[in-house]
Amino acid sequence: MKHRNGPLGPTIAIVLGAGINADGTASPRTRVRAEAAARLAHANPELTLIVTGDGRSNSRKRYLPLSEASNMAKILIKSGIAPNRILREHQACDTIGNAILSAARYLVDQEPRQIYVVTSPFHAERALTIFRGVLGPSWTVEAYLSEEIEGDAAKGANESGGIEWAHRFFEQTIPGNIASAINRLLAIGKPRYGQFRWLKQMHIAA
Repeated sequence: MKHRNGPLGPTIAIVLGAGINADGTASPRTRVRAEAAARLAHANPELTLIVTGDGRSNSRKRYLPLSEASNMAKILIKSGIAPNRILREHQACDTIGNAILSAARYLVDQEPRQIYVVTSPFHAERALTIFRGVLGPSWTVEAYLSEEIEGDAAKGANESGGIEWAHRFFEQTIPGNIASAINRLLAIGKPRYGQFRWLKQMHIAA
């Protein structure tokens, strides 16, 4: 499966956004995740990167031109990563969206392979639960961790609820069936995702 940015490499990394500053730049947590992805990409020249996240709606309700995904792409390119190695997903607003929208856009019909989820240490367990639930056991899904920053410990203290929510989400899906995950996402009362025609079309086709 080829995309306008070229074919996906033998290994894939999905980099999760984590907020935008009021001035439209990457938040510290988004930045360290992008920097970790850059290190991984430099060590793996055939790695394809998918940067995911919107984040603009959470930034004091003002218009910002760059999503989390675009901010992370800028950081990666500035670090020397070729633009044609980077795919962007601009619409996800949470971890379940990161996983389902990235998979729906770029991983449908792909041969399963190694995939890294680039995120913060406190977030790794929840992110892995979600990505493994979306992609299923045929994919080898591992975390690649960014550096810790101030505030991570406090966020980590609240992760248990999100992990439990993720397990409940996948009780009503088929592991590895992306259409099943889309159906569940559109059924759980997250109206943002129902606005995306392309995602609803995949739901109807399921």
